[in-house]
Amino acid sequence: MEILHINTERGWGGGEQQLLYLAEGLRRRGYHCTILCQPETLLARRSREMGLKTIELKMRGEWDLWAALRIARLLQRGRYDLLHLHTSHAHTLGLLAGIGGWKGKRIVSRRVAFQLRKGPINKLKYRYPTYICISQVIRNVLIADGVSPERINVVYSGVDLRRFKDGQPADIRKELGIPGAKIIGNIGHMADHKGQRYLIEAAPQIFRVFPDAAILLIGEGKLRSYLERLAERLKVKSRIIFMGFRTDIPSLLRSMDIFVYPSHLEGLGTSLLDAMAAEVPIVATTTGGIPEVVSDGINGILVPPGDSQSLAQAVLTILQNNDLAKKLSQAGRETVEKRFTADKMVEGTLEVYRKVTAN
Repeated sequence: MEILHINTERGWGGGEQQLLYLAEGLRRRGYHCTILCQPETLLARRSREMGLKTIELKMRGEWDLWAALRIARLLQRGRYDLLHLHTSHAHTLGLLAGIGGWKGKRIVSRRVAFQLRKGPINKLKYRYPTYICISQVIRNVLIADGVSPERINVVYSGVDLRRFKDGQPADIRKELGIPGAKIIGNIGHMADHKGQRYLIEAAPQIFRVFPDAAILLIGEGKLRSYLERLAERLKVKSRIIFMGFRTDIPSLLRSMDIFVYPSHLEGLGTSLLDAMAAEVPIVATTTGGIPEVVSDGINGILVPPGDSQSLAQAVLTILQNNDLAKKLSQAGRETVEKRFTADKMVEGTLEVYRKVTAN
């Protein structure tokens, strides 16, 4: 089976990591994968480093007709059996490219719980492909917006546990000059739905009990300047550290005392899975697909989205109770081992591939 994967993102996030997990897992099982992505991106570099066939193509949005034509030619020359589209813009480009007569099957990965855009063009766009959703919540959104349930599959994201097997914590306290501090961490794109503002709003309540604690915000995004101003206005900026984009995520997670995921709209949350694999106790929200991963009081603590006071209290509960922290972190690791490994994600995706190509 020849599979062409398309990802149009210029940055790096959970979706890009999942694509590489998938391509690596498929290769180990004897399938041939090509990754088509934006030029000079981290995805392109890491794909090449892994020895995967990689094609770099500038894609200027979902209605880039020149890019669609290039993809159409590639589909015909490459004799691909499957076209797996990993982003919304890739979805549209794949639809346009297929107009030229390619006879293969399309798979679309859906990672967000946003409602579908309305209109006749989008109605056509979402009518034909087979979907892989990373949570039941996303599946329910697609069904509510008119997609046939028979074309929707749920395959949870996964973690490569080998990344978290060995290694030392990052010496982050030394790096930042905060010896002995409790470290509260968050990893994610700085966008509104990720909810970092609620963690910052919870900070004064946390710092009153743990004045030497530090909050690490790892990632970039258009809201960074707003979040920095918010931290300054609340007089907590000296203890909230904006670390930007980092590639040493496993070692950073090992340095954390607690991981907070305050999203108010979330498909699933691969950073959450990474933290659980690293045995960091979790505080997260009850939004989207998160409750499909985190069971309140069992492998983490859940709070209502947008509730900074409840968020702060949950963080303090864990920081003040070492036995609870240990229980939650161990249960989190066990949850990932049983249900959210990269191998399970690859096998689930292959099951969809086989079903689609058999029809």
